[in-house]
Amino acid sequence: MDVRRSLGKRIRLLRNSRKLTQEKLAEMTELSVTFIGTTERGRNCPSIKTCQKIADVLHVPLWELFTFVDWSGEEKRIVEFASRLRGVDREKLELIIEIGETILRKSEK
Repeated sequence: MDVRRSLGKRIRLLRNSRKLTQEKLAEMTELSVTFIGTTERGRNCPSIKTCQKIADVLHVPLWELFTFVDWSGEEKRIVEFASRLRGVDREKLELIIEIGETILRKSEK
C-alpha cells in the first residue's frame, strides 16, 4: 500500500465532500495550493501537525484521514454524506436524521 497516495485520495474525498476547492482548503489551512495538490496526488507526505490542520478544517478526527478503504460507488456516497454531516448544527442534524428515519420506515412497509 502506498500510504502517500492513499492519504492524498482520502484528503481529496473529504475535501470534495465538503464542497471545498483546493484553493479554499489551502487558504483555510494556511498551506499553499501547490502543497495541497501534490499531497492529494500522493507526491508528498505531510507531517502529523499538517495533517491535524487539514483534519480540523475538514471537521474530522485526525485518524479519519488514515482510513484507507476502497469503497464502491454507493458506499462512497454514504461516507461522503456522513462526512458532510459533521459540520451541521445539532438542530439541522436532528431534522436530517428524522427525515432519513421516516424514509426508511416507509420503504420497509
